[in-house]
Amino acid sequence: MRWARMVGALTLGAAVLVAPTGAASASAAPSVQVRNVQADADGCAVRFGARIVVRPQGRTVRVRYRWITGDGDRGQTRTLTFRGHGTKSKTVFDEQEFEDDASGWQAVQILSPRRFTSARARFDVEGCAEEEPEPEASVSLTVDDADSRGRCDGSDHRVTFDGAVRVTDGPATVRYRWRLDGRTVDDGSVRVRRSERLRHVLRPTASGSGTMTLEIWGPNRDADRVRYRVTCASAAPVAGVESVRVEPASHNGPCPQGENGYYWLTARATIKVSAATTVAYRWNWSTPGHFDAPAETFSGPGEREVSHRFGVTATPGAVTNARMWVEISSPNTARSAEVPYSITCT
Repeated sequence: MRWARMVGALTLGAAVLVAPTGAASASAAPSVQVRNVQADADGCAVRFGARIVVRPQGRTVRVRYRWITGDGDRGQTRTLTFRGHGTKSKTVFDEQEFEDDASGWQAVQILSPRRFTSARARFDVEGCAEEEPEPEASVSLTVDDADSRGRCDGSDHRVTFDGAVRVTDGPATVRYRWRLDGRTVDDGSVRVRRSERLRHVLRPTASGSGTMTLEIWGPNRDADRVRYRVTCASAAPVAGVESVRVEPASHNGPCPQGENGYYWLTARATIKVSAATTVAYRWNWSTPGHFDAPAETFSGPGEREVSHRFGVTATPGAVTNARMWVEISSPNTARSAEVPYSITCT
């Protein structure tokens, strides 16, 4: 590991203890010095070093020491043993790693045989704690049918837009907004861990083209857009029949004979259409029998009452119990409910 030198070798100076000379030297405490106190930094770690120098004077000298810091921390107490004559030295180290940016100093504190503190080795480093990555969101948008054709009269014709929101380093709350040709048509928010799908359905009412945009924001902004076109097909006309009735629906009594000696009744019904068309239909009896009525032509959507006059036997004692209904054969097929009628001639 390569260490970048931050503080050079520092000598103890006044903190050095020097053994006395002369006759008193035999009983004096041994000389202890702390030299070359330094701090070397590599990234977010700092390695501290110092050289402890002792003159044992033929004795065994045990030096107790510890590292101390500028913020008041005290390291573990350790012991070095020196023997012999002359000057002896040993190098001691300490290493610190900092998560956050830090500056300060460390020094060696000698606890025995005499107590003193060395010069300080100063340091200034950047921490190695990694910053938490910020979530980042992105969006993509697709349309199921960019050129759609269909009826635009409230039927099932629709254009579906699907959005995919993706988040890295999530989860994150993402707000979104659907914009149709610059106009907001829907908005909201969604919690996204990795990805979420959003959908908007357009039910067209007229032919045209435009742009759908899906915008997102929080933690960041992004948007995607797609073009679309709608062609509304003409809706096929639909015809129906309702309100079928017979007048009179019930009679019990003399039956005045009319044309051809019959007792005459009138059937009525209402035909409705959704668009301009010609309706072909007929009247039906359960006796059995039917009558193909003249076609009814409509110039646009609407309704019309139609009627048909028919006769039953009018001789005294004649009884007619039957049902009537209307069937449409064009532009579509439809059938009304059956309505009963009862005629008793006396």
